[in-house]
Amino acid sequence: VWVNTAHLKNDAQGRGRDAPPGEEPPVLAILLQHDGIRVTARPSGDVRQLPAFDWTQLGRAMTELAPAGDSTRVEIAAESTAAEPITYQQLVAAMDTSVRVGFTSVGVVDPRSL
Repeated sequence: VWVNTAHLKNDAQGRGRDAPPGEEPPVLAILLQHDGIRVTARPSGDVRQLPAFDWTQLGRAMTELAPAGDSTRVEIAAESTAAEPITYQQLVAAMDTSVRVGFTSVGVVDPRSL
């Protein structure tokens, strides 16, 4: 099976990447948790709490929270534990949702960096 991922930017993600000192680029931070999804827009600080693994609402929230322009990065993290695991497929679904609604700079980060 051939998958076209060549159009995705694969730059380093996380706080402090590619930004001049004192200036934070627009970021949508997505934290996948066993009981919900938290979407945070930076630097505005707007937050949305969504039901767990509701990809339709995630896409809608991302579209509403993203500032105008196409330079918004998406950082996705999973708060996964042995007792409450987040599967790889759920992480990929969040990435797929990001790309589907129009974001091209999508990366996975450590949950502590959000």
